[in-house]
Formats: sequence, structure tokens, C-alpha cells
Amino acid sequence: MLSFFPTLYPDELLYSTLARYHIRSGNKSFKQTDLELFGYSSQQICKITLTNNLNYLVKNFPLRSQQKVENLLQNHTLYPFYATFLMPQEAWLLKNSMSKKLSGSILDVAKVATNSSSDSKKF
Repeated sequence: MLSFFPTLYPDELLYSTLARYHIRSGNKSFKQTDLELFGYSSQQICKITLTNNLNYLVKNFPLRSQQKVENLLQNHTLYPFYATFLMPQEAWLLKNSMSKKLSGSILDVAKVATNSSSDSKKF
């Protein structure tokens, strides 16, 4: 369980709050902060926009915290933006994937193009 967690400001992305936590915790590496907050360390850059394993994070919030996963998803992540462009089943899958620990890439679930071939750079 976390001994503290910064208050989420209205309309603040979770990533910003995680950065404030990292600074205030005194952790020397982001890997250490990831381990504390999410139970594992991920090198995926998409953690900024589409954080996953939110169940673990909320479960480890300080005792008096009133935060719920649904509130984090709807008000402090970019899930509503991505869900707008997905079919209802795909949006549900993305929400489910953000709540749990995901073994694959969340960008694939969100249908974000990650094609880095030279053909895509021509235009």
C-alpha cells in the first residue's frame, strides 16, 4: 500500500499525477516508481497516454482514497478520446485492458497505427 499519493486535480491527466508522485517519492529511477505504482516496470512509451494495470494502482492507494478505476479512466486518461473512434466492443476491450495488466501492446488494442515502414513516411 502506498503511504501517499498526490491529489488528482480536475482535468489533470493521470500521467501528470504520476510524475508528481515520482518527484515527491524521491525515487531515483522511473522503473522504481513503476514497480511501486503498478507492480511491474514497462518500457512502453504509450504508458503516457494509455496507462494500464489501473486496478493494481487503485488497490494500493492510501486507505482514505475515494478514487475508483472508472473515475480514473473517464476523467484522468485519454481513454474517452480513443474510445470515440472505436466500435463499442473495441472500446470495452480497451477499458478492460487499461484496468488490468496487459501482456501485449495497448496500442494494438486501441487500434493505433504503429507502422514505421519507409512507405508510410513518404506522405
